Amino acid sequence: MFSFEVSRPKDISAMFNDLKDEARKNNIRFDGNETAGSATGFGFEGQYTVLQNSIKIDVLKKPLIIPQKTIVEKTKEYLSKY
Repeated sequence: MFSFEVSRPKDISAMFNDLKDEARKNNIRFDGNETAGSATGFGFEGQYTVLQNSIKIDVLKKPLIIPQKTIVEKTKEYLSKY
């Protein structure tokens, strides 16, 4: 559907631990580690690949009413705390 990249967080281990906890609490299936993985839930499906200086995110499916721009902005906002 679409792809984008975000800056790689400095504390990637903490980020993935928090993402796994948040996913579990919100009934989102999160499979992956600090190199690659996927997430599914609430009408979303996506994959990610951790690169040297960034994380490439592939959004494979999203609810029609949520704009692509919102997904990119919210993802960057969430990851900025790491």
